Amino acid sequence: MWWVLKPYELMEHCRSTLEDAEALELAISLSLNQRKERGGQQARTNLDFKINAMLEDCLAKVHAVTGKGFVKELVKDERERIENGGMAEFYSEKRKISEYYAKHNDTQGLRNPVARSNSQLQPAWRGEEHHGRYLDLHVLYNTYLNLKNVGKVSYMEYLGSLGNTSELPVQNVKSQKEYLDYLRQLVEYLTSFHQRAQALVQLDLETVENRFEENWNQGTVVGWSKQEFSSETTEEQLLRLGDEKLKNELLSRGLKAGGTDRDRAKRLCSVLLNPERTSKKIQLFDSKATALQEAKLQYLVSHLQEYLDATVRYITRKQTRTVQELMEEIHEEDIEEDEDALYEDDPDDNDMVISNPLNIPLDFDGKPIPYWLYKLHGLGIEYKCEICGNYSYWGRRDFDRHFTQWRHQFGMKSLGIPNTSHFHDITIIDDARRLYEKLQSRWKESVFDEASKEQFEDSQGNVLSKKEYLDLLRQGLL
Repeated sequence: MWWVLKPYELMEHCRSTLEDAEALELAISLSLNQRKERGGQQARTNLDFKINAMLEDCLAKVHAVTGKGFVKELVKDERERIENGGMAEFYSEKRKISEYYAKHNDTQGLRNPVARSNSQLQPAWRGEEHHGRYLDLHVLYNTYLNLKNVGKVSYMEYLGSLGNTSELPVQNVKSQKEYLDYLRQLVEYLTSFHQRAQALVQLDLETVENRFEENWNQGTVVGWSKQEFSSETTEEQLLRLGDEKLKNELLSRGLKAGGTDRDRAKRLCSVLLNPERTSKKIQLFDSKATALQEAKLQYLVSHLQEYLDATVRYITRKQTRTVQELMEEIHEEDIEEDEDALYEDDPDDNDMVISNPLNIPLDFDGKPIPYWLYKLHGLGIEYKCEICGNYSYWGRRDFDRHFTQWRHQFGMKSLGIPNTSHFHDITIIDDARRLYEKLQSRWKESVFDEASKEQFEDSQGNVLSKKEYLDLLRQGLL
C-alpha cells in the first residue's frame, strides 16, 4: 500500500494514522477516568479489557508510521520541495489534501474519542468462569486424569496442587508426550484467562524463559537438577554414582534410562562427549521443553493465585449447597455487579445531587447503598441499648456485633457485671442486674462447700460433719 501512494498522499496517510493514534490516547484517558474502585469486578474487568485493546491498536498505528525508515526521509524531502516552491507550491499541496479528504471522508467517525471510550468491547467468558471470577479447568482436569500413572485425584486436589509438578515422577509421567501437550494447553488457557481477567497487567514470560535458560545450564531447575560432568568423564566414574542417581541424570536430560548400569553409563558418557549430537535412538523425550512449560505454569499460577483460591471456595460451596441456593447466590452477585456499575459511564457523577428520602446509609463512595441490600440486612430497624447509654444500632447484624465492642463492655464493667454470653441480647440495666443475681445464686448452689457438705464416719458408723469430727478427734472421744 505504501509504494502505491504518491509522496503527498503518503505523508497525509501518515499524518491521518497519527491523528487516529492521538484520538485513541484521548479515548484511553477518558476510559481511565471512568475506572473507579467502587465499581463491580465485572465492570472493571470489561473496562480494563477495552483499555488494553485501545492501547494495542494505538501502538500498532504508531509503529506502522515510525517503523518505516523511508517516511522520515520523505518528510524531509517534501518540506524542502515546498519551501523552494514558494506559496504557489503550498496552495497546490493544500488543494491536493482537500481533494484527498473529499474522496476519503469516512474516517472522521473513527477519531471521535468519546465514541471510542463508550464502545461496548467485552472479553468472551465460559459459563463456569462467571465473568472472570473463577477458573474453568474441568477439561484440563479430565486431560490430566487420562495421563498414565498419575492416579485418581479429585478436582479439589487437582486445583490445590496445580502448580506443584515437582512431585510427579519423571520416568512414569513427565516422559510422556501427552504430558507435554497437557502442559502447553494449561499454560495457553491460563495465559488467555490472565489477558482477559487482568488485561492491564502484563505477563513477563520472556524473563521467565531467560531465567529458566540460566538455571537449566547450571542444572538447578527444581525437579530437573543434574550434575555437571566434564567431557573427559569415563564410564567407570559414572558407574560409581549408583543406580538411582545414574537413572536420574539420564531422565533429567531426556534420555532413556533402561538396561543395565553399564548401558546407562555408556549412554550418558556418549552424550557428555557430544552433547550437540544426541542420537534419536537414546532420546526419550524433550526434557527441556517440559521443564520450561512447568516453569511458565508456576509463574502463571503465582499470578492467578487469587482466582485459584476463589475457585476452590466456589467449588466447596457448590458441593454443599443445592442448585437453587447456588442460582440465588449467583443472581445476587449479578445484581450487586449491576448496582455497582450504575454510575460507571456517567462523567458528571461527582456533581450529582443524590436524593435519599429514606435516609439509607451511604457507601464508601458517598452514595446510598442498594435498596435490596438495605432491606436484606434490616437496616431500617432500630435497636437501643440502655447499657451503652441509649445508643442506637441499625440492623440486627450491627446490634449483635456491639455486645463484643468497647462501648457495651465498658457499660457492663461500670455495672460490675462480667460481659459473658449469658447477657447476650440484654440491653436494660435492671434486667442485667436481676439476671446476674440469679446466676450468682445458682453458682453458689453449685459450688461444693467443704465445711458444710463434707462428711465423716466414726468407728461406730455415725455420720458427722467435718467440723464435728475434727473436734471430737482432738478431744480423744472417738
